[in-house]
This record gives sequence, C-alpha cells and structure tokens, in this order.
Amino acid sequence: MRPGDLVVGDADGVVVVPAEALTETLDRSDDRVAAEQRALEAVRRGVTTLEYYRLGQRSTP
Repeated sequence: MRPGDLVVGDADGVVVVPAEALTETLDRSDDRVAAEQRALEAVRRGVTTLEYYRLGQRSTP
C-alpha cells in the first residue's frame, strides 16, 4: 500500500485500489451499480432474471 491508495473492507474481505487506478475503478463501479439498478427495475416490472439476462435460452443451429 502507498499513500493515496483506497482500502475497502467488509465481512467478505479487503481490497486495495491503487491511487492511479482509482478514477477508472470508481467509474466502472458506477457503471456496475447502474446496470444492477436496471436489472432490479426490470424484475420489479415482472421480468424474470432468466429473461433479463437471457439465460436458459437454447440457440437454434
């Protein structure tokens, strides 16, 4: 660890984000939160997670 690094921990573990990667990491985190929010809104509208993530669909040859 170096000064300026971000250290975050919870019951599952600890992660250290180097200061030089902080902006990109936070931007990607924001994108992930937004994607999860869209999925949650779809589920609230009645879409199943299998439908939303297109899981379980068989592709036709």
